[in-house]
Amino acid sequence: MPPLPAPTPRVFLLRHGETEWTLSGRFTSTTDLPLTAHGSVQVRSTARLLVGPRKLLSPANIAAVYVSPRVRAQRTAELFFSAAGGGAAGSAVEGGAVEGGAIKGSVFETTSQLAEWDYGAYEGLLTVEIRARRRAAGLDAHQEWDIWQDGCEGGESPHDVAARLDSLIARIRALHAAAMRGGEAADVVLVRVPVMC
Repeated sequence: MPPLPAPTPRVFLLRHGETEWTLSGRFTSTTDLPLTAHGSVQVRSTARLLVGPRKLLSPANIAAVYVSPRVRAQRTAELFFSAAGGGAAGSAVEGGAVEGGAIKGSVFETTSQLAEWDYGAYEGLLTVEIRARRRAAGLDAHQEWDIWQDGCEGGESPHDVAARLDSLIARIRALHAAAMRGGEAADVVLVRVPVMC
């Protein structure tokens, strides 16, 4: 019987666990906040449910893990892959592989391409506070502030963020194309925060 073909490569987006500012809804980009105790539990619980042989994310199929440089994302990657392997990860992101056999041969890379949207002057603020500040400055007279259209004062524009992410997407597409030609599994995991947290 011929071997089964490798599964179609996929991309998984792993959100960091809870932080104090995600609880309050504050815009968080460059401020390096740690996970709360509950955030650590969230990550470990998710890993035990999703990662393992015959689970959604099979360690044998992971070709690359790209991680935001933020502490909350770094810690999420460590906890996620160590919980999945049942052992201590050491420094999963720095070491290139997770100890305990969870992930072997995968690339673990910290990349600024996955850095969170730089909110500039809006760092640490709530949406209602941003809109009030902009109204007081005479901005947005005809419509409320929308990050997707207006970007952030002193931070990144939607175009800036898209350009960073497009370059990472091109790398992932190349990795997936090579895997498809070679019949290899090549799942990719991206560890970062969502755009609006």
